[in-house]
Amino acid sequence: MISKTVTPTVINVISIGGTGLAIFSLSPSDFPAGSFGVPKQLLGIDWNTTSYPENIKESVELCYSRPYKTAQRTCVPIWPGSSGTSTDFNDQPFGQGAGLTIKHHVLGGGARLGYPAGSDTVTVRYRD
Repeated sequence: MISKTVTPTVINVISIGGTGLAIFSLSPSDFPAGSFGVPKQLLGIDWNTTSYPENIKESVELCYSRPYKTAQRTCVPIWPGSSGTSTDFNDQPFGQGAGLTIKHHVLGGGARLGYPAGSDTVTVRYRD
């Protein structure tokens, strides 16, 4: 199991809204020594999201990228300020170099800059 916590970026809210990101990279140091090259199976991703309380119409996505394929992302909608578990990516290749991103999209609000209320956390469950 791998757990990571990141504070999402500040959102510069322009006329069409903006996006804040919490990026989680899985590096070799996140896995047990000697497990490089050993096939791994993703069992689920537990997530806990923050929110941008000064902004309106926030939507959130949990995105997964296969190992060393950051340009190829698959995303599913999740909810701001909540927690849950996703098994949507369990059929994807998994291991060192995989990545997760929580994307917070806002449409506007009273503030030109959107600040997160806290941090986003992911826990990746897998087996060798």
